[in-house]
This record gives sequence, structure tokens and C-alpha cells, in this order.
Amino acid sequence: MTCVTSSEIAGSDPGMQVRISATGKGDGIVFGIPDPWVSLAYLASILSAALCVGWGIARWNKEDSADEPPAEIKQWADEEKKVEAEL
Repeated sequence: MTCVTSSEIAGSDPGMQVRISATGKGDGIVFGIPDPWVSLAYLASILSAALCVGWGIARWNKEDSADEPPAEIKQWADEEKKVEAEL
């Protein structure tokens, strides 16, 4: 790896140093993101979105009969008919 001062680069701050890799490999930067924690956060958000999509596809058009017991559904339907009849 070679370090050059910024004065060697046109228009840069004289005190700044720039890393230039001789091979272009092994600098630890993934997709242009130098911090692995930021890369991990992006990966986690993409994986969570994929998990949500997978969950939605797996549960598509499945009836949740356990959510509402049949007795409550019947009572609700009877009350609904009664209200509609009064209107």
C-alpha cells in the first residue's frame, strides 16, 4: 500500500493522506462502505425485508379461524342482520 500526501493530488488539503492500494484488493471495503458495522446494518435490513416477504407469501390466503371463535362470528353476524333490518 502506498500513501501519498494530498498536495500531490490536485486541489486537495495539504495535510490529508490518501491510501492507494497497489493491487486494488484487500483494503477491507465492501461495496464502497469502509465500516463493517454499516455493511452489517444494510445486510440485516435486506434480510429482514426478505423474511417479511417470505412470511407474507407463506401465509397468503390462509384462514385464521383460531383468531375469532365461531360463536363470536355468529353473534356478530346476528347483530349485523338486526341493524340492517332496522335501517
